[in-house]
Amino acid sequence: HIGDDYVPNQDMQNAVRLLQEKGYELIVATTPVVPLIANQERVRWSGLADIPWKDITSFETYNYSKPNLNYYQQICDKYNLNPAECMMIGDSLVKDFPSTELGMDFFLILNADSPEAEQNFAGKKGDRKALLEGILDGTIPQEKHRHYLQIVSGETKRLNRLVRSMLDISRLQDQGGIPEEQKLRFD
Repeated sequence: HIGDDYVPNQDMQNAVRLLQEKGYELIVATTPVVPLIANQERVRWSGLADIPWKDITSFETYNYSKPNLNYYQQICDKYNLNPAECMMIGDSLVKDFPSTELGMDFFLILNADSPEAEQNFAGKKGDRKALLEGILDGTIPQEKHRHYLQIVSGETKRLNRLVRSMLDISRLQDQGGIPEEQKLRFD
């Protein structure tokens, strides 16, 4: 059977169970291109079928799909949720990160072989703060501290590069753009 050889990610299971214990409402906001029964089976493969999910998205009940903002808005509207009080935990910058445009926080989790694996944490400054607090308060086990501190360090460096690039762009805009002799043509 499909999925019989799937090995659930223990860290992901622990994270979901911790969120459940802390009282968060949980929705499986997967790309809704298959029937509910198929997504329920995927949840079973993950070892989390016993979680009382508020919803598992599917094509029967959703009119939009990732990365369309209407998909995330439809989930919020269906459950009267304020996007600013929600967090999208996903495995794709392309499909999941757009949720931040509605005001959601975002946490990126990737497998080591993912093409986006260089950046396995993204979101607002407060998210990094929460990650560091998890190290300090013991939520994140001691043996994982170095790993997560490296993530925060890498993300901080990436954000520094991003801010420098944005400042360069702003400076260029203030100066009237890139001079013609410095522009490169791409065909």
